[in-house]
Amino acid sequence: VPPDATDSLVIPVRDELPDDTYTVRYRIIGADSHVIPGALVFGVGVNELSEPYLVDAASTGGPSDTGPIGVSARFLELATIGGLLGLVGFRWLVWRPALRRLTESESERRRVEGWGHDGYWVAFGVLALMAMLSVGWSLLVQTATVFGTSATSALGDTSAVSIVLGDTRVGELIQLRAALLFVAFALAAWQFLSEQPGQGGQGRRLAALRASGIAAVLVVALGVVGYQGHASVAPAAALQVPSHVLHTVAVAIWLGGLAGTLIVLARAPRALGPAGQSFASLVIGRYARVAFVVLAAVVVTGLIRLFGQLEDPAQLWSTAYGRVVLFKLVVLTPVIFLALWSGRVVTALQRLRTRPPRAALALLPPRAAVELGLGIVIVVAAALLAGEVPGRL
Repeated sequence: VPPDATDSLVIPVRDELPDDTYTVRYRIIGADSHVIPGALVFGVGVNELSEPYLVDAASTGGPSDTGPIGVSARFLELATIGGLLGLVGFRWLVWRPALRRLTESESERRRVEGWGHDGYWVAFGVLALMAMLSVGWSLLVQTATVFGTSATSALGDTSAVSIVLGDTRVGELIQLRAALLFVAFALAAWQFLSEQPGQGGQGRRLAALRASGIAAVLVVALGVVGYQGHASVAPAAALQVPSHVLHTVAVAIWLGGLAGTLIVLARAPRALGPAGQSFASLVIGRYARVAFVVLAAVVVTGLIRLFGQLEDPAQLWSTAYGRVVLFKLVVLTPVIFLALWSGRVVTALQRLRTRPPRAALALLPPRAAVELGLGIVIVVAAALLAGEVPGRL
């Protein structure tokens, strides 16, 4: 076999094998991280080959790409890394602009800013810990899938984990994600130790620069998750990979911003009084404009990804991959209607020349919670979609 034949593998067989039928079982780790089991049979000194030995057991060992454990590994990475990016995006795209427009007294502004400062860093710390745990869980699940064991067994098999980390493309990408998260956490620790509520001028500009660095590193980490999957091996990968990254980033900002806005709507009026009511109105108005842009990006990039993975419209209902895509579209439809309804309420609130009443603000959290729940269902479907075989294959 030529040295550059990367699609071939030669394994020498020991001399003088007894006459019999022999089974070779194998597992191939595809470029999109899918593990493909198989078997071949050869014989020595026999006229007829027997059936492969224990092929069913070899094929079904370990977590399935589309089973609960495999889907959970992908979902947790998307939810935690995307959640961190969405949190950073909410703070700088929604919270800060709304705070600048708040016309309350300086003491009330400081109170609102301090309330948000504490909540932001608590949420960031929790999500950071969960993100690192999710990367570790992803490694264990991948190891279990490759070696046909359970995730708990993989936890105690350091040699198997080392092989996956050091000898596979998936392992290299997992290491890269972990390194990127450490960089993001270091920048966040620097940010936390340096910033103070109410700082302005040079301090605010440096804080914005560090936040941009954190966001950029998290975008790359999400991009690595996408590069591990179908996009990197799809036709026109140079278009599919950036589309996938933009799609994931847009979803992260949409859902992260929605969660932050929901918390502000539910808690700020009670925790901060009249100033909280005014601030909640400003936050929902700012988020509505951001959400319009990111939801449009979700739809456009989703269509680009769809055309890259399906060769025929009939594959939408004739393949498991297409049916999951249809499910995502069905769930996205009420999300769009809820966003349009919320936009009308926000427009009405912004026309008021006085502080919006709490009763009017109370209309928004239940619908925002439903939209957030539907968004989480879409992310779960995306995690399942990454485990399905695209229609083009």
